[in-house]
Amino acid sequence: MFWDTFTTRAGLLKRGILLFWSLWITLVTLTNLADELKAFGLIPHAWKIGSGNYALIVHSTAVYDTPSWIDRVLLLGVILWEALAALLFWRALRAFHRRRRLRWPLIYLAFTVLLALFGVFILADEILRAYNVESAHRGIAVLLLVSILAIQLLPETASIDA
Repeated sequence: MFWDTFTTRAGLLKRGILLFWSLWITLVTLTNLADELKAFGLIPHAWKIGSGNYALIVHSTAVYDTPSWIDRVLLLGVILWEALAALLFWRALRAFHRRRRLRWPLIYLAFTVLLALFGVFILADEILRAYNVESAHRGIAVLLLVSILAIQLLPETASIDA
């Protein structure tokens, strides 16, 4: 019968995980870019698109009376880091799809860059006493680790007996 030997393609799941992170970090980058453009007055503040992360940075750095230009530079640095991670995730997804030799180095690089960003966020949360967002940053870091483990440990094809 059909269910006796059901073959699943874990490769599809792995590509789905890479696609999710590629899309997610791209969206995060774009919404942060909208916030940055609002902060510089290049688009109206009434625009609905935006992450709200600029306001969060301003609130968090207020503990140290940080000038507003530093807040804008911090967000710009985050945007550049996120854009790099997005590029690397899209490259990893493409390499995975084409089964190139560079598959694993690109996958590890993409996850490493994004995990490093969230590591910096967690450290910054401690320095700025931004404990209200630290758990979200830790949660995303854990999801990244679970994702890379799933990609690494799941077989490409598996046979499941019903």
